[in-house]
Amino acid sequence: MKTVDLVLAYGLPAVFAGLVLEFFGLPVPGEEVLLFAGGLAATGRPGLLPLILFATAGSFAGYWLAYEIGKRVGIERLIRYGRYVRIKEAEWHKAQSLYDRYSVPLLLGSRYIIGVRHLTPYLAGLANLPTFKFLMYDLVGSVLWTIPLILIGRSVGAHWREAVGLLHRFGLLAAAGLMVLIMAYLVYRRLKAKR
Repeated sequence: MKTVDLVLAYGLPAVFAGLVLEFFGLPVPGEEVLLFAGGLAATGRPGLLPLILFATAGSFAGYWLAYEIGKRVGIERLIRYGRYVRIKEAEWHKAQSLYDRYSVPLLLGSRYIIGVRHLTPYLAGLANLPTFKFLMYDLVGSVLWTIPLILIGRSVGAHWREAVGLLHRFGLLAAAGLMVLIMAYLVYRRLKAKR
């Protein structure tokens, strides 16, 4: 049974569950769930406000659970077992420093980048980002991610699949753009350090 079939059969609880399960590596594409459910909302079933509430709650809960898993795994375990996947302690501390500096843009912006969205809450937990701070950005990020996608789905209606394709291409371009910016920044820092 496909994700959209589950949303058709079970409605709002399927939207909530799909968005929670997305953060555990299950093949539940959040964009597809939101765009399809938004298209259904154009018909009045489900209602727009209940859909927004269930979707935001599902996204919030999934992100939070992934954060808690990252926090429970902890940096000590990652350092202890990281050598098996070639992660050295010094590299992790460097990554954690960068994460501390850029946690807000990562928490808010990564939701729009497929793949990155799924790793960010685990990294926030591993970096031991304060829970209250994480939850505040989780809530804001959930609202900023779910509502626009639902409204786009509502606008395009039966053409939601085309919108999913565009979002996937946009997500890949955004990820590539982010990588270029990071590389440019690292080159800039290295050149500045040599002066």
